[in-house]
Amino acid sequence: MKEYIKDDIKFDIKCTYIVKAAAVILMMVHHLFYCAPGLCEKYGVNGLLIPYNVVSRFGGAAKVCVSIFVFLTAYGMSETYGKINFSSDKRKAVKIPVFSIKRYTKLMMNFIVIYILTFLAYFLRGGGCGHIWTTKQYKRYMEYFY
Repeated sequence: MKEYIKDDIKFDIKCTYIVKAAAVILMMVHHLFYCAPGLCEKYGVNGLLIPYNVVSRFGGAAKVCVSIFVFLTAYGMSETYGKINFSSDKRKAVKIPVFSIKRYTKLMMNFIVIYILTFLAYFLRGGGCGHIWTTKQYKRYMEYFY
């Protein structure tokens, strides 16, 4: 029985990227096909090969992509932390809070850059806050909650 188990099989970063690509495709399927009544009729999609109710169910199940991303991120962070702390060079050893703060800062810097670029692109295209705050939906929201 032991001969069938290989000890050198490792879920490395290349495998992680492949699974993340599959998760991105699942995310697209979820956003495109889950709870979108009338989408097939609007765009003339023919359900001859796969009926829409099957596609809709698959779209609902595709929201597992979030769990995949969370698992892969946690796995990657634990593997990276293990490589740093258990290396032969003890000068590279880092405490968990320092490691976590560095990872969080790196993540948030990317988020802030994208957020600012999106904000600037929205306003440069002629968008503004004026029409957002005077819509009927906002007034209804304010009346309902306040």
